[in-house]
Amino acid sequence: LDAESSGVGSDVAAALHRPIGALWVVLGLFVAFELARDSEGGSLVHVSERLIGTLAILIAYWAIFALVSPLIARIRPRKEFVTASMADWIDKILKSFIVFFALAAVLEQWGVRVTPILTSLGIAGVAVALGAQSFFKNLIAGILILVEQRFQYGDWVRVNDAAEGHIENIGFR
Repeated sequence: LDAESSGVGSDVAAALHRPIGALWVVLGLFVAFELARDSEGGSLVHVSERLIGTLAILIAYWAIFALVSPLIARIRPRKEFVTASMADWIDKILKSFIVFFALAAVLEQWGVRVTPILTSLGIAGVAVALGAQSFFKNLIAGILILVEQRFQYGDWVRVNDAAEGHIENIGFR
């Protein structure tokens, strides 16, 4: 293995270290609940199954969440395609999606139907989008700034003699 690929492998191993360690806790809880369920006659079955399932879901999504940053770091050196600010945005967006899907999976685990909630969010999203047109214009302008690579971290910028300084972060607005 060359130095670059072994560095990524060690980053991935470091990112997965804590989620894999948490699997042992879930395994211990599973065994404890199974022993308690057998001794109590099954009164803990419903809660223990959901709790263990929830913990397993959270650990799986935690592992995926932890893998995002090392994978984004892998594409970061390719400056002709992805700038540092674009990599930061991709990192934030992917992590947001992972958290959203983890929350939906946990709600489904506990018997909450997520589909009607998502449908109502879609309808509410249309209403919010109509009211927040200027926000979305700024968001699209920010994405275009990133894609066109007009500015990079560390560039010196002066805005109408009102403000000037180095670019430290390129956000959504």
